[in-house]
Amino acid sequence: MAWVLGYRQTATIPEILLLTFPFLLAVLGLGKLVTECLRSVEMIYLTLSFITTPVFYLSGTIWPLQAMPQWVRAISSMIPSTWATKAIAGVNQMGLSLRDVGGDVAMLLLLGAIYTLIGIGVGALRNRVGLRNLFRKRQV
Repeated sequence: MAWVLGYRQTATIPEILLLTFPFLLAVLGLGKLVTECLRSVEMIYLTLSFITTPVFYLSGTIWPLQAMPQWVRAISSMIPSTWATKAIAGVNQMGLSLRDVGGDVAMLLLLGAIYTLIGIGVGALRNRVGLRNLFRKRQV
């Protein structure tokens, strides 16, 4: 066990990396959904700069989720960083085993799958509409 910046660190590097992988999959799925919903690269950058701070606050990193209203907790449960923060803090600082945070890891994988499937669906709808407009005869 090591102490870093006054906090006890009980997890090994492989454990942290193992917990990071499902988080990355969930974030990639959410990224797929966001990029499919936005029409231009500029909109992606504007959206990311707008949602970064609220996501940070809603994840429970700097303010406990238990102190937030129920409707805010419902929103935060749809954010991958909420589950990753809970799992990594549990293993790294509270001494939980990977089995103890299995539900959080499962939720990350579920969110990743849901976001990816919705993103693929939105992309397919957008491409189908785009292809339909591309092949329409132009009115002169």
